[in-house]
Amino acid sequence: MENSLSQLKEIMPENAYGANSTMFSMSLEGWRRGLKLKFFTKYVKNQVKIRYTLSSEERDITFQLSLAETVPKETRKTTRSKKNTKKALQNSNVPTPKGKSFDEENSDEEVINYAKTLEYPLVIKPTNASLGIGVVTGIYDDQTLVDSVKNLRNKKGYKEMIVEQQVTGEDTRLFVVGNQVCSAFKRIAANVVGDGKHTIEELIKIKNKERRINPHLSKSQIKLGKELREYLESHGLSLETIPQKGERVFLNESTIASAGAETVEVTNELTEESKRIAVEAAKSLPGLVVCGVDIMIDKKKRTNYVLELNSRPNIGGSLFPVEGEAQNISKHIIDYYFPESISDDETSGRNKLYFDYESIEKILKSGIVEEVTVPSLPDNDLVFKQLKVSGKVQGVGFRNWVYKKAIGRKISGYVKNLKDKSVLIVAAGSQNKVDQFTEVVRKHNTKKIQVEKVKEDEYTEPVKVGFEIVNKPGKIKTLKNNLNKEQEKNKKLTYELEQTTKQLKSLKQSKSWKYTLPMRKIIRLIKNK
Repeated sequence: MENSLSQLKEIMPENAYGANSTMFSMSLEGWRRGLKLKFFTKYVKNQVKIRYTLSSEERDITFQLSLAETVPKETRKTTRSKKNTKKALQNSNVPTPKGKSFDEENSDEEVINYAKTLEYPLVIKPTNASLGIGVVTGIYDDQTLVDSVKNLRNKKGYKEMIVEQQVTGEDTRLFVVGNQVCSAFKRIAANVVGDGKHTIEELIKIKNKERRINPHLSKSQIKLGKELREYLESHGLSLETIPQKGERVFLNESTIASAGAETVEVTNELTEESKRIAVEAAKSLPGLVVCGVDIMIDKKKRTNYVLELNSRPNIGGSLFPVEGEAQNISKHIIDYYFPESISDDETSGRNKLYFDYESIEKILKSGIVEEVTVPSLPDNDLVFKQLKVSGKVQGVGFRNWVYKKAIGRKISGYVKNLKDKSVLIVAAGSQNKVDQFTEVVRKHNTKKIQVEKVKEDEYTEPVKVGFEIVNKPGKIKTLKNNLNKEQEKNKKLTYELEQTTKQLKSLKQSKSWKYTLPMRKIIRLIKNK
C-alpha cells in the first residue's frame, strides 16, 4: 500500500466521514498532483451541498462526490431507477436475476401473483430508493411475501418496486474506470469474531468502537435490539454467549452498511469472467466511464448476476476495508479524467501535504462565502523538518514569534510546547525557505527568549497546509468539558422553566384559581395599604 494511502485515515477530518470521504480523497489526489481545486456550494432541496472542481490547463471538471458532470444526465437518471437499469442490462445481454418491475398502477395482488411464479427465496427492491433503503431479502414463503409487499406499498409508501429471485453468492462491488476493473470488495453481514473471553454483546461494543474510527463505517453502528436478539435466538445463541477464539458469529443476513455490514477487499480474487461482465454492465449505458457495479458472484456455480449500477459510487469501502489491503481508487479515477497529471515522481513531498477540509466545509456551510479555492502547491520539491528547541522558550511569546516567521516564509506545519519545557516546531516548505527559517530560529535571542539548543530531524508524518499554534490537548479538553457542563445546565434550566410555565398555565385555567380570584384581590389591597 502506498504510504500516502495508509495515512489517509489519520488526516481525514470527521466531517469528511461517510460519503464525503469520497470527495475528500479524490480532491486531495487531484490537488497533490498540481491540479487547481475549488470547492463551492449548491442548494439542493433547500439544503447546502458541497461540490468541487478540479482543473488542469486542458480541462475543468466538476464533481459531485465521485460523479463527474461529464457523465450524461440521461445515464445518471437511468442509474437512479432500478427498473430502467434492469432494462438497460437486459438489452445488453448482461446476466441479471429473473424478475419484473411494478408501478403504482399495479395492485398488490398483481405483484404477489407474479412473485409466486418465481422460485423462492425472493427479494423486493423499491425502484427509486438507494443505499439499500427499503430492500427486503430472504423471502422464503407466501406469507412473508404478502406481508412484505403490503408493508412496503401501504405502510412505507413504496408503490414502485422490483420483485426478483434472490440469487446466491457473495454481494460484491466492482469499480470500473474506463474499460478496466480497478478494485472490488465484497460485503459481509454484521459479525463479531470470538476471543474466548468476551460475550457477543461485549464484542459488538468493541466492534462499534472500531467502526466509529473507520471513515466509511463510522455512521452505521451495529444496533443492540429486538431483531438482533431474535436472530441470535434462532441460531441457539444470546448476547451473553461467549464465542470460542476465532469463531465468527454473524448477527444478521443483511449486507447493507446501515445494518452493520462491512467490506472485505477481494480485487485479487476476481475471475476474468467477473471482470468482463462488470465492464459490459458499465458499457450498457452511454458515458458511464466510472461505475460501481454490484454483482452477486457464486464461485461454486460460476455465476455472475449484476444487481445494480451506480454512477456516483462511494469508494470508501475500498479505501477503508475492514479486511484486506486498501485500494487507491481515487488515483485510478483522477488518472482517467486527467491523464496529463500522471507522474511517477514520489520524491517531491507533495503526497505528505493535505489541506484543511474541516475549515473549508464550515465556512462554506456558514454562507459567508460561496466558493473556496485551495492554494496550489509549490512547483519545487519540498522538505519536512522537525526542530526541538530547548532553552527559555515557554511562556515568553516564543510560539507567536515562530508563527509569524513561518507564515512570512509560506512554511506549513505547527509549533507546540512539550512537557520537558522545550518547544517542537514542524516545518514543511521549499529547501531554501526551510533552511532560512531554521537559521532564524537558531539565532533568535532576546531579553525574554533564550534559544540554547535546536535539534533537527526529518519529519515523516503528513502536514496540513498553513501554520498553526497547537494548544495543549488538556486545555482544550477542559474548555470543552466546561462548555458541555454549561450547556447541560442551560438545558436543565430551560426544561424547568417550561415545566413551571405549563404548571402556572394549568393552574390559571383551573376552577380553584378562578374561585379564589376575589380573595386574592382583597389580600393584595390589604398588603398595599
